Amino acid sequence: MTDNTTIMTLALMLVGGGPSSTAAVITVTTVIVLAFATLTVFRRQERLNIFGRGLGIAELMKVLALTAL
Repeated sequence: MTDNTTIMTLALMLVGGGPSSTAAVITVTTVIVLAFATLTVFRRQERLNIFGRGLGIAELMKVLALTAL
């Protein structure tokens, strides 16, 4: 395996579980919320909205805490 293939394999093993799965370290939902939270900060918006639904600060803090672990 080349270095690029190894990095891609590690990334896919890190992120890969569904919302109620224990298959990965970080679930797909957590990664999506982190990506949208980052976009929200760059756009300087006050509230995080994903697909017409808003996430409060409590939900965002849970995602950040899970990622920090």
